Amino acid sequence: MKKKITVNVTKRDIERGAPRNSWYCPIALSMKRHKEFRKFSVVVSRSTVQVMSSLDANISSIQLPARAKIFITRFDRKLPVEPFKFTIETEVPE
Repeated sequence: MKKKITVNVTKRDIERGAPRNSWYCPIALSMKRHKEFRKFSVVVSRSTVQVMSSLDANISSIQLPARAKIFITRFDRKLPVEPFKFTIETEVPE
């Protein structure tokens, strides 16, 4: 079932995030707070989010919107970033 999910990257996510670390990107930290993703690994690349099971099997690949891609580039370069929100539409893993 496809579902729209709002990802809210907070100041705390940014503070806890680690540049150039796919597992600790502020977007990944934000997504892990959603009940749909809590039991999965969330890994962020420059253009997608991979949702994986505990067996490292890729369950879902989600394309990121342009503003999220810009955020990642700025964060990884240690440039100033601000909290923001974006919406994704994806199949919700079971």
